[in-house]
Amino acid sequence: MDRWILADSSGYAAPPQMCELVTAALAHVPPGNLTVQVHDDRGMGLAALLPLLELGVHHIDTSLAGSGGHPAMPGTQGGGLCTEDAVQLLERSGVGTGIDLPRLIQTANWLTGEVGVPGEGFVRHTGPVPSTARPGTPLSFTW
Repeated sequence: MDRWILADSSGYAAPPQMCELVTAALAHVPPGNLTVQVHDDRGMGLAALLPLLELGVHHIDTSLAGSGGHPAMPGTQGGGLCTEDAVQLLERSGVGTGIDLPRLIQTANWLTGEVGVPGEGFVRHTGPVPSTARPGTPLSFTW
């Protein structure tokens, strides 16, 4: 096969599982020929995004406003990693996207109203991180 698409259609995979699967695939296909479809039904999709980039995968499918789903998972709502959340994470991590995030959020809001998709994600509801925000001093945390 020349091009592969891998999908966590159920959104069950944690980042280490996604990385293990992608690493195995990369033994057979170059990173430029691999697409990974990330679902976020259980809140782990966004966490997998940066480790996938570190493995060299730059073709990652996301879903506007978390729209989508999968026929193998009937009865589930949406599930795709929200494009607007992915764009914000990438940009805050220093990865240029060339995407106008406020316009993307407007489009996601339009989609949820027009089509009635669940409208998952964070950025649509909270707004983007202000451009003047800078990383602060790391917090210390203990249990």
